Amino acid sequence: VSNGSAVDINRNLVTPDGTLTTPARAAGTVTLEAGAKVSANGSIMIDATKTTTVSATPILGANAALQLGADRISLGSTSPLNVAGLRIDDFGLDSLGYLTALTLTSYSSFDVYGSVMLGNATMQHLSIKTGNVRAFGNASDASVFKAAESISLLGKSVDSVPPQQSGAGGTLTFNSKNIELGDLNFAVRGFSHTTLNAANDI
Repeated sequence: VSNGSAVDINRNLVTPDGTLTTPARAAGTVTLEAGAKVSANGSIMIDATKTTTVSATPILGANAALQLGADRISLGSTSPLNVAGLRIDDFGLDSLGYLTALTLTSYSSFDVYGSVMLGNATMQHLSIKTGNVRAFGNASDASVFKAAESISLLGKSVDSVPPQQSGAGGTLTFNSKNIELGDLNFAVRGFSHTTLNAANDI
């Protein structure tokens, strides 16, 4: 929690690109219960190497940044309620729309259930740190990740994706003025089409 801008963190048993060793994945839990109050004028980071549970809404000032991290991140209201890691349903996705900058870090996979809208034209910067973005849905699903200024897709040096059990299809579109692709492994799996729309540069 800070009144300044967002920063990165370094941990034992976690490589600089966010790859977890086995001991790191076995533990590390952050839980914000309903009714808890976490507020900052600048930035908030909530990051655990295993499970992150956020039942309270972080309160951030104007032009604020939020960073969320977990062993796995699942987006969409059709994602299983008991899914491991961090689950963000459609209501939670809507509540992130007022942020200036959002960073989501998954230490294994970034799973999209159904049609998901992440970000909007108000959000300036969206950063996704993971080795894999996976589709869990059907052919009619259409997911959009959007930010006004930039989207950063930052991968990992080691592919530690859990096996995909069922469901795949639909489209995934990234919309922004600039799209940055990292120099590590970043895979998009299970979508029928993936589109990068950048008004300026990729």
